[in-house]
Amino acid sequence: LTFFCLVAVPGFLLYCVGTPLVAFTILMRKRNLLHTSKYRFRWGLIYSGYREERWWWEGIVVMRKLSIIFITTFFSQNSLQLHLALLVIMVAFALHHSFLPFDLSTTDVTDADVADSDDADADNADDDEEGGGYLLHRLERNSLLALMFLLWSASGFYLDQTSCTAFGCNALSITVVVSNVIFLVLAVRLFIIQFLKRTKLVAKISDMVGKGGGVTNPMYGPSTHIKRASGV
Repeated sequence: LTFFCLVAVPGFLLYCVGTPLVAFTILMRKRNLLHTSKYRFRWGLIYSGYREERWWWEGIVVMRKLSIIFITTFFSQNSLQLHLALLVIMVAFALHHSFLPFDLSTTDVTDADVADSDDADADNADDDEEGGGYLLHRLERNSLLALMFLLWSASGFYLDQTSCTAFGCNALSITVVVSNVIFLVLAVRLFIIQFLKRTKLVAKISDMVGKGGGVTNPMYGPSTHIKRASGV
């Protein structure tokens, strides 16, 4: 108990409470300057993904994570942990749809956007950074739904251990695994699409391949190229 009081309590107050509180205080005091490049560079990791009037939403996310940690640490009964954790996720899902922290006016991102972005001008870089609000909304919503389904399935396994048939338990287990794998695959796919769109890697590779289509003629110097396809 002495070790717990000397190590765990100060660590909890410093990192779990103190750090988010300091960040929230700074953002609240400078909330009128959050759109400037200076504060975007310093604190953009905390608020840049949300709407301007929802700059504080990362605090809600931190409270949700701290609530899960608190439940799993200070409640020893498994059934009570499952019910409280499921309650936290349900409240987070309701808050997400009530406050809508992401900008839903922006359009979704598809594979065609990757090819279209290759021809975009540099002036549209800021628009790309602020786009994708609906995409972020879907990712957050689907992640909360996957968590709720996982916790509901766990509570079903725990509360109905005696009457759980082999087929029902196996089907539910497979459904849980498949749902999480599908979400992970879609998230990785969207990450790759966004990465290719922002870095314009496809256009750069195409330019490199196009420039490598000719060879240098040693008779006329390094500036003269011979096209392999034409043979001239």
